[in-house]
Amino acid sequence: MKPMKTALIGCGAIAGNHLTAIGKIPGVEPVALCDAIPERAEAAKKKYAPTAAIYTDYKKMLDEARPDAVHIATPHYLHCEMACEALARLSRKTGLYLRRGNRPHDRSRAEQPGEAHGLFSKSI
Repeated sequence: MKPMKTALIGCGAIAGNHLTAIGKIPGVEPVALCDAIPERAEAAKKKYAPTAAIYTDYKKMLDEARPDAVHIATPHYLHCEMACEALARLSRKTGLYLRRGNRPHDRSRAEQPGEAHGLFSKSI
């Protein structure tokens, strides 16, 4: 069975929690890490994902790495745009993990692309 390719956008403080959890799941491989500060992505790569590619542009990462699942670990105000881009650029079967922001307009906007592709959106 092919490993599930995962990507992480945002390699700051919370990234270690995501990458630790990903590392505990058999058959799941982090293939790409993205952060606006390349040194943070390099540090996460060294500690958690030595074979992952490093990016500073999440759109380029989505296009090139073509992950099966995307974890968005950036500040909340960035989640909506990044989630919309991931849904628009990747396969319908792509998994998307994020904690949505608290602003109602962000929540409704983030749900629209998923609904347009026939995907179920659930608030957690």
